[in-house]
Amino acid sequence: MDTSLHESSPQRGGSPNSGMSPHLGSTPSPGSRSRPDSGVGSSPINKPTIKDPGKKKEHEEKVRKAREEQAQERARKLRELREAQKAAMEFRDKQQTERRKKIEEMKRRDDSRRQAVEERRRKVEKE
Repeated sequence: MDTSLHESSPQRGGSPNSGMSPHLGSTPSPGSRSRPDSGVGSSPINKPTIKDPGKKKEHEEKVRKAREEQAQERARKLRELREAQKAAMEFRDKQQTERRKKIEEMKRRDDSRRQAVEERRRKVEKE
């Protein structure tokens, strides 16, 4: 058994430099916590710290493009789901129509056989 995943392993608890986010495993100092009433997004984690206006604009453009791509991807997936749903509904409708036709055909055959039996019975009764 691999012992590298045990809790005693230095990789789990780790120091801030162990590859984990410094905000996940460590406890922040009392002065670094944001107040609950300070509003959403007031944490310095959520704010970009880009000082150069050119780089900031470039970063905002990348974020905007990423959001646009995500929106397009969501729209594409939604369109594909709707198309698949429509195809599935058409398939079910076609199957149901075929099943009804089959049932009607079976009824016609049954009626035809019943009439033939009745005719033979009448013929035998006349004789």
